[in-house]
Amino acid sequence: MLQIKQFIVTKPIESLDNASLRPEDYVCFFENNKDRCVEFVKANIDELLNDNLLSFDGGISFKYQYREYLGVEYWDDLPMLWAFIINTLEECLESGEGKCLFPGQPVEIAMKDKGTNIQIQFDHQTVTLDKKLVVKELLSHGKLFYETLVKDLNLSAYKYDLDRVNRLASVL
Repeated sequence: MLQIKQFIVTKPIESLDNASLRPEDYVCFFENNKDRCVEFVKANIDELLNDNLLSFDGGISFKYQYREYLGVEYWDDLPMLWAFIINTLEECLESGEGKCLFPGQPVEIAMKDKGTNIQIQFDHQTVTLDKKLVVKELLSHGKLFYETLVKDLNLSAYKYDLDRVNRLASVL
């Protein structure tokens, strides 16, 4: 089973060990606490919003068969990271492979189409997963993220990204 959880960094992470052991002290997970995440962004909107675009630290954690890929110790600009991951998925589905780096650090995510599976490389860790499952989960969580920005935070600049996720989901 594949589990994807996206998070916002709500407290500066000064120790990766502490953040890994007690992530709830440092991050807010969308899937469990969307309202808390929205309130955090609203409370800090003046610092996070520039020209109608958000910039805040966060990440996307993948768990498969009890192994975590990209946990809370991997964070970057979450709105840009989602855009990069959706681009990578789209490239993989169209041309057979896609890759991206995190927006602000040399962490690579690469995807290769392997027929009924997708091979994903998360910063030197590789896993092969069922393609339909990966696509469904990524698009579902991407949709949650962009719907939150567009509907809960009234950021129309992200409507294009939400439409793109919906369009991609509709052709699969």
